[in-house]
Amino acid sequence: MTAPDFSGTAPAPARPAAGRLSVLLLLAILIGFLAMSYVLSHWLDARLQERSLAELRRAGRQATDLIDVYARQLERSAEMLGAGFAAALPEGLADGMAAAAGAPGRVPPGAAAALHAGGRLAEAYGRREGLLAALFVRSGDGFTSLAGAPPARGPARLGPGSPIVQRLLAGSPFLGVAELFAGEYMLDCRPLLSRERAVVGAGCVGIDFAADLARLKERLRSIRIGDLGYVYVVDVRSDPGVVVIHPRHEGLRAPGSGPGQRIARLLRESPAGIVRYEWRDEGEAAAVRKIAAIEDFERWGWRVVASAGEDEAFREGRQLRLQLFGFGLPIAAVLLLVAFLTVRHFRRSERALRAGEERLRSLFDLSPVGIVLSDPDGSFIDFNEAFRAMTGHDRHALLALGFRGIVADAATVRADPCEREYRRCAGGTLRVRECSVRVPGSDGRDYVWSIVEDVTERHRAELALRLAASAFLNLQEGVAIFDADGNFLDANEAFMRITGYARDELLGRSARLLKSGRHDALFYRGMWNALAACGHWRGELWNRRKNGEIFPARQTISAIRDARGATTRYVSVLSDVSEIKAGELRLQRMAHYDPLTGLPNRTLLGDRLRQSIAHADASGTLLAVCHLDLDNFKPVNDEHGHDVGDRILARIAERMTALLRGGDTVARLGGDEFALLLQDQRSVEQALAEVRRILEGVAAPVELGPHCVAVTASIGVTVHPGDDEEPDILLRHANQAMYLAKESGKNALHLFNPARDRRVRVHRQSARRIEAALADGEFVLHYQPKVDMRRGKVVGVEALIRWQHPERGLLQPIDFLPLIEESDLIVAVGDWVIGEALRQMAVWQACGLRLGVSVNIAARQLQQPDFVRKLQAALASAPSVDPGLLELEVVETAALEDVVHVSRMMTECQDLGVRFALDDFGTGYSSLTYFKRLPADTLKIDQSFVRDMINDPEDLAIVEAVIGLTEVFRRQAVAEGVETIEHGIMLLRMGCDLAQGYSISRPLPPERIPAWIDGWTPDAAWSAAARLRWRREDFPLVLAEIDHRRWVDRIVAHAAGEAAEPAALDSRRCHFWRWFAQEGMVRYGWHPRFEAIRRLHETLHALGREILEAKAQGRDVAARVPELAARRDELLALLHTLMEPSPAAEQEPLAILGSGRTAEPALPRRG
Repeated sequence: MTAPDFSGTAPAPARPAAGRLSVLLLLAILIGFLAMSYVLSHWLDARLQERSLAELRRAGRQATDLIDVYARQLERSAEMLGAGFAAALPEGLADGMAAAAGAPGRVPPGAAAALHAGGRLAEAYGRREGLLAALFVRSGDGFTSLAGAPPARGPARLGPGSPIVQRLLAGSPFLGVAELFAGEYMLDCRPLLSRERAVVGAGCVGIDFAADLARLKERLRSIRIGDLGYVYVVDVRSDPGVVVIHPRHEGLRAPGSGPGQRIARLLRESPAGIVRYEWRDEGEAAAVRKIAAIEDFERWGWRVVASAGEDEAFREGRQLRLQLFGFGLPIAAVLLLVAFLTVRHFRRSERALRAGEERLRSLFDLSPVGIVLSDPDGSFIDFNEAFRAMTGHDRHALLALGFRGIVADAATVRADPCEREYRRCAGGTLRVRECSVRVPGSDGRDYVWSIVEDVTERHRAELALRLAASAFLNLQEGVAIFDADGNFLDANEAFMRITGYARDELLGRSARLLKSGRHDALFYRGMWNALAACGHWRGELWNRRKNGEIFPARQTISAIRDARGATTRYVSVLSDVSEIKAGELRLQRMAHYDPLTGLPNRTLLGDRLRQSIAHADASGTLLAVCHLDLDNFKPVNDEHGHDVGDRILARIAERMTALLRGGDTVARLGGDEFALLLQDQRSVEQALAEVRRILEGVAAPVELGPHCVAVTASIGVTVHPGDDEEPDILLRHANQAMYLAKESGKNALHLFNPARDRRVRVHRQSARRIEAALADGEFVLHYQPKVDMRRGKVVGVEALIRWQHPERGLLQPIDFLPLIEESDLIVAVGDWVIGEALRQMAVWQACGLRLGVSVNIAARQLQQPDFVRKLQAALASAPSVDPGLLELEVVETAALEDVVHVSRMMTECQDLGVRFALDDFGTGYSSLTYFKRLPADTLKIDQSFVRDMINDPEDLAIVEAVIGLTEVFRRQAVAEGVETIEHGIMLLRMGCDLAQGYSISRPLPPERIPAWIDGWTPDAAWSAAARLRWRREDFPLVLAEIDHRRWVDRIVAHAAGEAAEPAALDSRRCHFWRWFAQEGMVRYGWHPRFEAIRRLHETLHALGREILEAKAQGRDVAARVPELAARRDELLALLHTLMEPSPAAEQEPLAILGSGRTAEPALPRRG
């Protein structure tokens, strides 16, 4: 709609819209023409570029196809030559190669003839032009040329990294291009197999690749791309690559710098397709931009490149683009000139018209009040920015709304001044004062001009004043207004009601009228400082009423300042909190004191305890924390009733309060439990004396009318410092001690022990961690093999638990099992071990390994009434496992705790097929009667005896006795702790064939057991010892040997400073001599070497005496110790000959014990 003219002058001339449209049309034609020319030229250029790129790709594919045909022909030729060469090889050539490889100097005549004939055949093939033939013999992990090598190049070696060797060792032929004898050949290599089908050599025929490549080069050079384009080939298997075919750079490495380096990187890294790059030939100043199509020939690691200059490839498209632009520019220039002249004409006309409009518009836009032009129906025609900002709408939305859309309280526009509400765009309303006038327009229609003023803030201020006045009068809190000097200006009804003063009595008087006298000058100074600094103060103030009563008030004072920041008024708001204070005191009493006894309750006790701890730390005294519980109070309560019980509790509370000193505390925890805090104790003894005095006071009879009741108490005591824990933990420790006092007989006290408590907590935490480890699957089983040393067989394994700890690594059983052996957790762990062992046995059995497994059973697990049932369930879960392969090991000491129960349990398990073994036998002091009653199949000799039997005759005697016991009772003996070869030799001689220990194998993970069994063989010394067994009458000789070795060890230890007391030096006083002169003389005095043993024994003692005398004189004796050991070994070797049963056995005596550090024979073979 055209705005009317209200000035009374003629309407402004219409704008030359037609002229402007003409200019816009000319500009549109010009821009469209240029755009069409640009798009057409680029479209044609793109089509021509695509055609050029397609030619490059076609050339690249053509070259790749030529190379593929050439490669197939060359491979077929090499394969035919290889087949003919292999067929012509003489029979027996492979056997000859096998003989030559095994023993080069001893090749049988027939094999040598085959080798010679094969060599002549290879030489005959190799004399042909462009051919190579060679025979290779296997050497280690590669091949060495045997015949057919070019004389000038010598023998060749094919190493393990060669792809030829990898194919040949796999028993497959190799066909491909490879380097051989310093040349590159298309090779056909075929393995030569022995009668055992083993690769012993190879025959290779090759075509000279470089010479034959000329045919391919000529065909590739015939492919032309434009005038200057060409095809070249690069071998990219090496870095930076070798140019195989090229018009100028054939046979060279790709250039290593500048553009050559970039194209080499492109050829190696770019995928097949189109690439662009720059290239500069030698002698040329400028680089040429090139475009190339890359194809891969993966069989030989070649990249085929069809290359052309970018200028030549895209020349046609660029020429066409220049022609189009040359034709279009003159036309565009003419159109541009016409548009310019037309625009200049119309701009001059519009400039004059716009100047008048802008003057009027500036008045319209810059007005601070809203100005609106609308029609009589309220539709907006125009408005200024002030009106738009007032409503918050954007211009288009506001034009669409009109007055009807924003006025909240009227449907039509009114012409008289009025106030009304507008709706804001963001929600809510604003209050405006609106003045409108209706005027006629030059077009004959009526229009309405409106002036709109925002009066929202003024309206709100008026409402706030009315609200404040109402609130001031009706507020329940007292409000008073003071001037800057603190004199009353006004007060509301609530203030007068609270203080008791009337308004007339307050006005003009000072605020000191209400001063209570409870606060000092420092308090008021702080209040006035806060008002000056922050403008307000809030707190609790005691005031005085008109009647003189002092009351507490919660009061807020605010300062009111003028524009300059000077305080002109103070406003005080107060609330009377007298009732609240009284209620708080009652609640505080209820919250901190026991209603029955009036003693502090648990809450107040906590505060007192923290204060007492701080006092003890500051004063250096002791604090005794006590927990008292009445003994047998419940029967008294039940017998006499709760009323009597409550009176007893109150009377006992009075007694304890009377017995305590001023700083001590007694509190009721609930029921018949009390806590006491005894401060300022100088010693633990003094504190305990105080506690005993309280015990005596509590135990005195309580007379309540007709009732006379006597109760006692149990008290637990802990002392701080000493028990340096938190308050709650101190009370808990006292509670724990109280229960221990009750367990000791009641009417007693018990002192808490912090060290014992820490041990218990650590043990409990460790047990919880072990339980979590069992639930999380952190336990694993390792298995230690058990072997028959005499037969050289593996007879089973023992399952040993390990803990795969996430932080500490793999833990041994000693690190965690002792922590749970007295708890039920050991039963759960034992059940898991049995189940896991059965599962592993099933896995091994599925792999073809039938292996017995022994599992250790804890005493607590064996004593469970459902042990047999759970064992039966475990066996049922592994139906493929023979129960006879499972052996349960029971520690001898556990079996002796209840022989009848254990014997019955073992019998029930044996009925299921399970075997039993007594573990650590020899440590339980069992009688033969008990031993006979236990149906164990196996005795395991404790490793402590086995380990030391070589050096300790007592341990050796125990081991020999246990072995004899198993023979008598027809049981099986297994020796544990076999850590050296010597241990095994001695056990074999004593008749114990089964053993386990570190000299055989450490415990292994289950996956390593099958491989270990396949690779294990017994030590040669064991095999020799197995053929010879001691006689019982030779056993004293063995004890004498061990005594003598221990004598030598003591000499050596004293010489090294490791032992304070040396051994006896008199050769006639040692244990060995007593045996030699008595039992030895009777048993072996006839032996021809018996006298030599005596002489060597005396020489040994003389040498020991010399060493000790030199040591006493401070001389270095380290050099003499090996001589002493050698004499000892010589003596022991002679002693071993006494036990040989026949002269035949004397031909090769065995060093049964040796020096204790070797299992090899101690004496050489005698001629």
